[in-house]
Amino acid sequence: MEDSVIETYIKIPALVAMVSSSVEVFHQETLGYLLGHRTETGFVVEYAIPFQTVERGYAHATINEARIDRIVRMLEPLHIDVKLIGAFHSHTQFGEMRADPIPSDTDLYNMVPGYLHLIVAVNHKKKDQPWKENQDETISGTIDIYHLKIGGYVVPEPGWKYRKVKLRMPSLTVEKND
Repeated sequence: MEDSVIETYIKIPALVAMVSSSVEVFHQETLGYLLGHRTETGFVVEYAIPFQTVERGYAHATINEARIDRIVRMLEPLHIDVKLIGAFHSHTQFGEMRADPIPSDTDLYNMVPGYLHLIVAVNHKKKDQPWKENQDETISGTIDIYHLKIGGYVVPEPGWKYRKVKLRMPSLTVEKND
């Protein structure tokens, strides 16, 4: 994954969990883990597991191995082959200031190298839009009164540099537009 495009496929169960947990606490951040698997060219996100208990206000995602082990053990009897592949969190509109799915300095500080990090930007919608893969490598669409845009990132090594990940959702999205 060094210099090539890092493609990440998001499955519908993962999207539903990320979107519903982000919209449910609109004006506050949500966060959770991403379960799935790595491929030769990126990731496949099968499930997103939102935290049930989050310190509200200024939240950031840190990976808690004990919690992930518990979730993976719970899924083992179901014969679902998934691994921890990253974390997600939301950015939300504040007044007229719209949220963007771009990592803040705090986000960068807390990103674990080699793991996938998804940011769900939640804003009030201006008009209905179908879900689509955008030219800026994000995905976006509207649900109810919200417009959501999801961006993906990996940090190859500790530090402040990140790589954008190309998000794909062929099972839900329409042709690329912006």
